[in-house]
Amino acid sequence: MGKRKGKKTSTSSQKSTSKAKKSEAKKSTKKEISPKIESFKKRHVTQPIWVVMGVTDMERAIKWYSEVMEFEKGNYIPEAGWCDFKLPVKDAMLGLNVLQEGEVTQGSVSFNLPVDDLEKASETLKAKGVEVTDIIDIPNMISMANCTDSEGNPITLLAEPRIKQ
Repeated sequence: MGKRKGKKTSTSSQKSTSKAKKSEAKKSTKKEISPKIESFKKRHVTQPIWVVMGVTDMERAIKWYSEVMEFEKGNYIPEAGWCDFKLPVKDAMLGLNVLQEGEVTQGSVSFNLPVDDLEKASETLKAKGVEVTDIIDIPNMISMANCTDSEGNPITLLAEPRIKQ
């Protein structure tokens, strides 16, 4: 059979090479993008979520979180400058770590704590000597009040919006 006019013909080996190149191009693109996406999709949190905050005076901080916040103390390892607390929600922990000179200072972490009743939570902390801001209302979004722990780390108490329009 003769060649058709105006059309290029290719051999089966040329077609295979062309398909292989296209397939390789797709693979290389996938290799660059998909590992990050796939590993994220497959990742499941199997341990508690931790909030770790720096403190300058561990004994004072332990007393504050034990007595004022009434969190259950867990591991305390003085030689490591570490103490942790079980938070009153499933799979959440608070870690306190003594800051060494030159490390990030207190106030670099914000601890947001959802509460059932913002007014009662604020009053309870005030009764324990904690300075708590007036409640801030963002209509239809959130209500919140701010305070700091014994080390100056900010804590925000969060609640469902009190003002709904």
